[in-house]
Amino acid sequence: DYTQAQLEAAKHPYELTERGETVTVNVDIAQRGLGCIDSWGASPLDQYLLPGRKNYEYRFRLSAE
Repeated sequence: DYTQAQLEAAKHPYELTERGETVTVNVDIAQRGLGCIDSWGASPLDQYLLPGRKNYEYRFRLSAE
C-alpha cells in the first residue's frame, strides 16, 4: 500500500500511511545479491553475488484471478 517514495522517506513503520489504492507493484531489474552475514551493511557473500557484466532475462505474468 506504499509508494517507493513513502518507503524511502519513512524511518519507522508507524510513519507510513496507507493510500487507499489497491496495489503497488515494483519490478526490479537486478539486485545486489543475498546472503549478508550481518545486518549493518556488509557485502553479500561471493557465492550469492550476481555478476555485473552478464546479461539477465526474466519474465513475469500478472493475473487478476
